[in-house]
Amino acid sequence: MVGFIFGFADVSAAIQRSQGRLFPFGIFDILIEMKRTKWIALNGAGVLPEFQGRGGNALLYSEMEKTVHEYGFHHADLTQVAESAVQMRRDLENIGGVAYKNHRVFIRDV
Repeated sequence: MVGFIFGFADVSAAIQRSQGRLFPFGIFDILIEMKRTKWIALNGAGVLPEFQGRGGNALLYSEMEKTVHEYGFHHADLTQVAESAVQMRRDLENIGGVAYKNHRVFIRDV
């Protein structure tokens, strides 16, 4: 194993329609949305340090693209990429992605 990418169908539209309630009928809307949505949310990716810069990330992105198309998704949203994760942002741009959100960490002495 070189790394991981965690992805799931974007069911946020169904959660909004059910106002966050799963029961009694929200769960059915979520299950239907899982089949209907064309978006996949990718939340978490990592490559072992010894494979960073050696093509491990390219292998993960290649396999991710195959899986995304195999399951009928047309769009992917890579979420929560920190502004300080320079290599991850560079990889995102290299595969044609657009960074449209910034996640920053502010430190303050208490």
